[in-house]
Amino acid sequence: MVLDVEMEGRVKVLCDRCLDEYFAPVKFAGKLTVSFIGGLEDDENSPDEVMNMQQGDSEVNLAQYIFESICLSLPMQRFHPDDKDGNSTCNKAMLAKMQELQDQAQQNKNENSPWKALKKT
Repeated sequence: MVLDVEMEGRVKVLCDRCLDEYFAPVKFAGKLTVSFIGGLEDDENSPDEVMNMQQGDSEVNLAQYIFESICLSLPMQRFHPDDKDGNSTCNKAMLAKMQELQDQAQQNKNENSPWKALKKT
Protein backbone atom coordinates (compact mmCIF):
# COMPACT_ATOMS: atom_id res chain seq x y z
CA MET A 1 0.00 0.00 0.00
CA VAL A 2 1.14 3.52 -0.71
CA LEU A 3 -0.45 6.27 1.36
CA ASP A 4 -0.36 9.92 0.30
CA VAL A 5 -0.28 11.88 3.55
CA GLU A 6 -1.02 15.58 3.73
CA MET A 7 -1.37 17.57 6.94
CA GLU A 8 -2.00 21.24 7.55
CA GLY A 9 -2.84 22.94 10.81
CA ARG A 10 -1.42 24.57 13.92
CA VAL A 11 0.62 23.18 16.80
CA LYS A 12 1.05 24.78 20.22
CA VAL A 13 4.78 25.33 20.85
CA LEU A 14 7.00 27.37 23.17
CA CYS A 15 8.73 30.46 21.81
CA ASP A 16 12.51 30.08 22.07
CA ARG A 17 12.88 33.79 22.76
CA CYS A 18 10.29 34.58 25.47
CA LEU A 19 9.11 31.06 26.52
CA ASP A 20 5.41 31.89 25.97
CA GLU A 21 3.19 29.47 24.10
CA TYR A 22 1.91 30.25 20.62
CA PHE A 23 0.43 28.35 17.68
CA ALA A 24 2.92 27.58 14.90
CA PRO A 25 1.63 26.67 11.44
CA VAL A 26 2.39 23.15 10.23
CA LYS A 27 2.23 21.85 6.68
CA PHE A 28 3.45 18.43 5.57
CA ALA A 29 3.06 16.26 2.49
CA GLY A 30 4.65 12.86 2.00
CA LYS A 31 4.23 9.26 0.93
CA LEU A 32 4.21 6.28 3.24
CA THR A 33 4.70 2.80 1.82
CA VAL A 34 3.19 0.07 4.00
CA SER A 35 4.36 -3.47 3.35
CA PHE A 36 4.22 -6.81 5.07
CA ILE A 37 7.42 -8.25 6.57
CA GLY A 38 9.25 -10.18 3.89
CA GLY A 39 7.85 -7.95 1.17
CA LEU A 40 9.34 -4.59 0.29
CA GLU A 41 12.73 -3.92 1.86
CA ASP A 42 13.71 -0.56 3.34
CA ASP A 43 15.59 1.04 0.42
CA GLU A 44 17.92 3.90 1.38
CA ASN A 45 17.51 5.50 -2.06
CA SER A 46 13.72 5.55 -1.84
CA PRO A 47 12.28 9.03 -1.22
CA ASP A 48 9.30 7.49 0.57
CA GLU A 49 9.00 6.30 4.14
CA VAL A 50 8.50 2.55 4.56
CA MET A 51 6.47 0.94 7.35
CA ASN A 52 6.62 -2.82 7.79
CA MET A 53 3.66 -4.78 9.22
CA GLN A 54 3.25 -8.32 10.44
CA GLN A 55 1.25 -10.77 8.29
CA GLY A 56 -1.70 -10.92 10.72
CA ASP A 57 -2.10 -7.14 11.20
CA SER A 58 -5.39 -5.71 9.96
CA GLU A 59 -4.87 -2.04 10.93
CA VAL A 60 -2.19 0.53 10.17
CA ASN A 61 -1.19 2.62 13.20
CA LEU A 62 -0.10 6.01 11.83
CA ALA A 63 0.28 7.77 15.20
CA GLN A 64 4.09 7.64 15.33
CA TYR A 65 4.42 8.58 11.65
CA ILE A 66 2.11 11.58 12.10
CA PHE A 67 3.92 12.68 15.27
CA GLU A 68 7.35 12.49 13.63
CA SER A 69 6.12 14.25 10.49
CA ILE A 70 4.73 17.15 12.53
CA CYS A 71 7.92 17.43 14.60
CA LEU A 72 10.11 17.44 11.50
CA SER A 73 7.98 20.07 9.75
CA LEU A 74 8.43 22.57 12.61
CA PRO A 75 11.27 25.08 12.27
CA MET A 76 14.44 24.53 14.33
CA GLN A 77 14.07 27.90 16.03
CA ARG A 78 10.55 28.83 17.06
CA PHE A 79 9.73 32.50 17.58
CA HIS A 80 6.45 34.36 17.80
CA PRO A 81 5.60 35.68 14.36
CA ASP A 82 6.01 39.41 13.76
CA ASP A 83 2.92 41.58 13.49
CA LYS A 84 1.91 43.34 10.24
CA ASP A 85 4.31 46.22 11.02
CA GLY A 86 7.28 43.88 11.49
CA ASN A 87 7.37 44.16 15.29
CA SER A 88 7.92 41.15 17.53
CA THR A 89 4.84 39.79 19.29
CA CYS A 90 6.91 38.18 22.07
CA ASN A 91 6.19 38.82 25.75
CA LYS A 92 7.46 42.38 26.30
CA ALA A 93 8.12 41.88 30.05
CA MET A 94 10.26 38.80 29.39
CA LEU A 95 12.24 40.58 26.67
CA ALA A 96 12.87 43.54 28.99
CA LYS A 97 14.06 41.22 31.77
CA MET A 98 16.37 39.36 29.38
CA GLN A 99 17.85 42.65 28.17
CA GLU A 100 18.40 43.76 31.78
CA LEU A 101 20.20 40.52 32.63
CA GLN A 102 22.28 40.71 29.47
CA ASP A 103 23.33 44.29 30.33
CA GLN A 104 24.26 43.21 33.88
CA ALA A 105 26.34 40.31 32.55
CA GLN A 106 28.17 42.61 30.14
CA GLN A 107 28.86 45.11 32.94
CA ASN A 108 30.20 42.36 35.24
CA LYS A 109 32.39 41.07 32.43
CA ASN A 110 33.86 44.53 31.86
CA GLU A 111 34.44 45.14 35.60
CA ASN A 112 36.13 41.78 36.19
CA SER A 113 38.28 41.87 33.08
CA PRO A 114 42.00 41.10 33.62
CA TRP A 115 42.77 43.79 31.02
CA LYS A 116 41.16 46.52 33.11
CA ALA A 117 44.36 47.18 35.13
CA LEU A 118 46.40 47.45 31.93
CA LYS A 119 44.04 49.98 30.41
CA LYS A 120 44.60 52.38 33.34
CA THR A 121 48.29 52.83 32.50
